[in-house]
Amino acid sequence: KGGAEGAAEEAARKERKIRKKLREVAALEARAAQGKEHLTAKQQLQVARKHKLERTLRKVLKLHKATQTAAATEAGDDGDGRELGGNMHREMTRPSPLQLAREYLTLAEEYRVSLRCTLFHVRRILKEALLKYQLMADMLAAPDVATIHKLVGQCEGYSLHGYTPDPDKAKKEKAAIELKKFRESTRKRFEERLVRKAKRAGLAHDHFLKQGAEPPTADEVCELKAMAKEQAFERWKAKHGQHCWAHHLEGGCERERACAFLHADPVPPTSAEGDEGGEWHG
Repeated sequence: KGGAEGAAEEAARKERKIRKKLREVAALEARAAQGKEHLTAKQQLQVARKHKLERTLRKVLKLHKATQTAAATEAGDDGDGRELGGNMHREMTRPSPLQLAREYLTLAEEYRVSLRCTLFHVRRILKEALLKYQLMADMLAAPDVATIHKLVGQCEGYSLHGYTPDPDKAKKEKAAIELKKFRESTRKRFEERLVRKAKRAGLAHDHFLKQGAEPPTADEVCELKAMAKEQAFERWKAKHGQHCWAHHLEGGCERERACAFLHADPVPPTSAEGDEGGEWHG
């Protein structure tokens, strides 16, 4: 193919390639920021090229738009132009949020991104769909990556077959989102205190943030309940100190919304391995 049509297809190909590289960089940055992986020299170079990739993407987007317009104009000059222009437009449409979410999940699993980070990015990518199909609260409470995949699948199904909103669920959805925002602000203040504490002690800013961040498994909670309280509490502080003791071991937290400790659900025994971090949602 030549002329504007060929140029438009080439611009679309370049755009897809650059976007894929940027998503890979985002996954690497997330891993490095959590201190779970030291980037290789090659990976560091890949991250260093991020700004250059972003500049290139902006140029390609301008080129893509211009060549699409030119291709549509050329296609309109012959008898099959309208059909050809329509097909080209469909072929060069950017990946949908659902496609991007699937691709991100693939990368997140490949680079072993934590559940908390994975949830954050999938929620951003699919915010519109999750709100439209009243699945945001379910996503906020997702205990594992398998549940995230399931919810993305539900969004795909509703986008194809339609969805009828549930008024009662809408109220719960709104309450869950408001609670999430409140807890995030509370948690942020808690983390800021830990950072200040580390700085005063002359330690790395994330020194205390890394301690006690591991979520407990369901088996561990049962085991701790069977132990003497003093012994169980010392073990809890050492391994799960950022998580709420009362939420897991005292039948509920009296502070509820005001509690700055993590209220993550226990990790199921089958997924305890390989799931790092964990989302907190009270």
